[in-house]
Amino acid sequence: MEVDATSEDIYELKRKGELDKERLERKIKEAIKKNIRKYLTEESIIAGDGQKKIKIPIKGLELPEFRYGKEHEGLGAGRGSLGEGDAIGTVRGRGQKGGQGTAEHIYEEEVTIDELVEIAFEELGLPNLEEKSSKKISVKSEVFEDIRKSGPISRLDAKRTIKMNMKRNALAGKAEIKNIIRDDLRFKSFSEKYEYESNALIVAMMDVSGSMTEHKKYLVRMTLWWIKKYLERQYDGLEFLFIIHDTRAQIVDEKLFFATTTGGGTEISSAFALALKTIERNYVASEWNIYPFYFSDGENFDYDNAKAVELANKLISYSKMFYYGQVDSGGFDTFDEIIKREVKEPDKLVVSILKEEKDIVVAIENFLKVNKKGLELKNSKR
Repeated sequence: MEVDATSEDIYELKRKGELDKERLERKIKEAIKKNIRKYLTEESIIAGDGQKKIKIPIKGLELPEFRYGKEHEGLGAGRGSLGEGDAIGTVRGRGQKGGQGTAEHIYEEEVTIDELVEIAFEELGLPNLEEKSSKKISVKSEVFEDIRKSGPISRLDAKRTIKMNMKRNALAGKAEIKNIIRDDLRFKSFSEKYEYESNALIVAMMDVSGSMTEHKKYLVRMTLWWIKKYLERQYDGLEFLFIIHDTRAQIVDEKLFFATTTGGGTEISSAFALALKTIERNYVASEWNIYPFYFSDGENFDYDNAKAVELANKLISYSKMFYYGQVDSGGFDTFDEIIKREVKEPDKLVVSILKEEKDIVVAIENFLKVNKKGLELKNSKR
């Protein structure tokens, strides 16, 4: 069969495919943006990595299809044994079996979690840094390796040069410093060494006491997961410290942090004490930018409130900002009211209250829009 197709026809066909692809991508973005709050509260995304795919339903999308015939002859027209436009797929001579009329079909497109995150933050309008900051600060230093007979004058080793001159003169009969020649010169040899220093720490703390119901934990997990995703998107490899607590605090890995069950009483001071102990031991505050995020329902033992506030103020003094998220329990004089009343550096404290799913987005925006330019990452001690 001969195909009569010009290069112009082939170009138009290729261009049509590109336009269809662009249109599909645009439709996917529109669908995600329209339902962004739904995806932000979908807990199943926590379990997967960035390449895990989820299905996005897209209404009103006309999928590409083949149409036969030439445009001026009528697309898809043909003549059957019963005349033009035979009915097909009928049962006992009656059409539209199993439903009447036409229905709007929904097309499902798979996108990765990373793609979803990118579109989500674009829609939320969170600060997007022009240049991605780095966790690692590269510090160049010179390491002494050897002594050589040649090198730049700036690396001349005067002490060894004089020693060689005296040694040569001694062999000639008199040990003295005299007539330094080229062969006496000695130079230090160095090589460049690069060290990398971390300079930003995110401390994620969560109350897992018995009063933290599954719904409360769900609100906390979703908020913290999206905050972590945002920070990782803006910065290369931040340091994260995960702490859970009831009356006792412990450092855990990320997986356990998001999966731990609840139980026990509440001593908020235990989390702050462990965070402070770890920071003072491993992260010198003058060399690190520290950002604690603490989440609780605010139901603390009365005897622990004074100690918790004292430790919170000390932790805030080490930090650039302190973020407190409370899953509202409806109680009286909960910890959010106490810390707002007694904090010594109120400009460093950001408080968000979460009661239901819609508050997750509000909390994310509240926490991450505080610094319009994103987290401040400065060089460490050098």
